[in-house]
Amino acid sequence: LRAAYEPALEALAPVMAAEVGQIGAYRVLTAAVGAGDPETARAAADRVLRPATDSLLTALAALADAPTLADYNAAMVLETEHKTLNPALLRPGVERAIAQPQAARYYLADIDSQVVGQLMVTCEWSDWRNGDFWWIQSVYVIPAARRGGVFRALYEEVEQLAAAAGAVGLRLYVETE
Repeated sequence: LRAAYEPALEALAPVMAAEVGQIGAYRVLTAAVGAGDPETARAAADRVLRPATDSLLTALAALADAPTLADYNAAMVLETEHKTLNPALLRPGVERAIAQPQAARYYLADIDSQVVGQLMVTCEWSDWRNGDFWWIQSVYVIPAARRGGVFRALYEEVEQLAAAAGAVGLRLYVETE
């Protein structure tokens, strides 16, 4: 197992955190297996493994969106800053953000199973406020979906998530150069 997990630990750590911290649930599972109680073991296994499984499936789905996110980032920078990004850096950068949600997290809007908008959130610690500011950046909505409430829906979702997480503020990053 170690040989299989060790190379992927950095990417798996945030995904598996929900599972690893459940010592009590693991004890219930172990006791149920030892007692030959399949119903309790099944329920305990679901309680232990479901959060990590859901998180892993979400991360895998996000990885499937990596090409679209990279394309949208490239389009956004070309449109707003008239710059062309290096695809050899951009795609791995997007994949790293997906694999490390503590560094950055993408939020997507889709219509009829097509991603039509995105934004990315990074956090900045404020010692003055003893909490995180959530910075919104890498905002892009495809031209055909603009003025249709896509950004508003993304913003409102992030605003609710930030409040629930105890963020001390929400800020929109704007490039001025």
